[in-house]
Amino acid sequence: MDGMTMEVGAVAAMRYVKDGIKVARLVMQHTKHTLLVGEKASEFAISMRLPGPMNLSSPESMEKWAKWKDSRCQPNFKKNVSPANSCGPYRPTNYLGHPDETCSSTV
Repeated sequence: MDGMTMEVGAVAAMRYVKDGIKVARLVMQHTKHTLLVGEKASEFAISMRLPGPMNLSSPESMEKWAKWKDSRCQPNFKKNVSPANSCGPYRPTNYLGHPDETCSSTV
């Protein structure tokens, strides 16, 4: 966001381009759009001569993906849930009720 002109630019779900902040600034400076998403954001960035398309996967992310694929258990990225280190199902750690309980069942 430009505080003087109040113009904004943003990108979301952009793949193959590393520097989202630069792309957001280019959206603000060179388009009438506020937000570009997905493939159109990537196409715009590359058309503005930013490096791409490139593989953005790190060795760590590739290792996590391989473990998930082998065990069929997605890594837990949730906060304040139990069980913390398993495939779920998850519930809030401070959950006191029964999983089937609803608000309408209390009087």
